[in-house]
Amino acid sequence: MSELHAENITIVAGDALLVNNVSLQIRSGEMVALLGPNGAGKSSLMRALAGIALPKAGRVIFDERDVSSASVEWRARCMTYLPQQRVLAWPNRVRDIVSLGRFAHGAAMGRLNDSDARIVDKAMQDCEIDHLGNRSADTLSGGEQARMHIARALTAQSKLILADEPVAELDPRHQLSVINVLRQFVQAGGGGLIVLHDLELAARYADRLVFMKDGAIVAEGAPEDVLTVELLANVYGVEASIKNTETGLSLTIERPC
Repeated sequence: MSELHAENITIVAGDALLVNNVSLQIRSGEMVALLGPNGAGKSSLMRALAGIALPKAGRVIFDERDVSSASVEWRARCMTYLPQQRVLAWPNRVRDIVSLGRFAHGAAMGRLNDSDARIVDKAMQDCEIDHLGNRSADTLSGGEQARMHIARALTAQSKLILADEPVAELDPRHQLSVINVLRQFVQAGGGGLIVLHDLELAARYADRLVFMKDGAIVAEGAPEDVLTVELLANVYGVEASIKNTETGLSLTIERPC
């Protein structure tokens, strides 16, 4: 079983304290939703977990190895990071971009072996973009590009996916489709940390919710244990009502506090 363990992470930018002494664990077989208002420090923490940003204090350990000192190749095989802004550097074919996920396993663009090709095909089918394989990526809609990057993450077959708002530009149907794909990845033994703003979606699909505010974790636990009207008032400054239904927690935001 794989595990990512962040210990006392502190991140600063100039005079701004972005993340304040945060500790967090993500285990294989677990989907964790990272929640909180804009500016809470979620994206900064994600970059540190992925080994892209070096914290001022603390460390990130993955499978007993310090992520900051590990090679890029090792990190790519162990974890896949999807940033909030996924800018296309050049207008390649969709299939070629999805195939980038196999690079950490020794594949080369345009020269996939049969095993690599099957993995790419499966990821594109799961994300419902197999019909877009020969399109230039810069002709896709924002939602189609988001699903393309999810497919690339799946193609890497890493142990952990760190996804910063992976469903932000998707319509409701494709939001559910992508979350289900990520859920299947977790059920197959992977680990997932996903930044979400849709609280109902998080409560329905995540095993654990982690709420951040002002750079710190203020609540953590199973959805039914931590998602309360008091917490939403504290973290988001809103009055809300929460009901238990047959399909999970139902949440209605009523008004600002």
